[in-house]
Amino acid sequence: MDSRLQASSTRQEIVVEKCFDQVVCFTGQPTQLNQVFMSILDNAIDALDEGPVTTDTPKISIEMRAESAGLCIRITNNGPAISPEVQSKLFDPFFTTKPVGKGTGMGLAICDRIIAQHHGQLDCVSDSTRGTTFSIRLPRDTGAALA
Repeated sequence: MDSRLQASSTRQEIVVEKCFDQVVCFTGQPTQLNQVFMSILDNAIDALDEGPVTTDTPKISIEMRAESAGLCIRITNNGPAISPEVQSKLFDPFFTTKPVGKGTGMGLAICDRIIAQHHGQLDCVSDSTRGTTFSIRLPRDTGAALA
């Protein structure tokens, strides 16, 4: 993943900003949740590779904060917006915007299923002035802490 953040012939290095609030305890499968985070981050890098950014520097922001109901993780890129028509299909199995051979269309569908299995919610908001944000909400629970 780190090598994909480096500058290429078509774009500058991607800056990653992290803002982590307090630790929230919950029960979950770390391997599955890691798969969700990596899939969303991978798609964010793809978006920055594909089109213009909303500012001078390509950027991915990762924000984790406690909410009254649990934990919210937001992963935002400042790449091109996702149209409302595409947004409505993002979590459908086999839907992809990538060329043949580049994606299967299962990444976000699997992410959505994993978050649902954790009794959480996965959402996407995108516009041309701010880029795209995926929000992951996981309920408060007892169990292993995510730091």
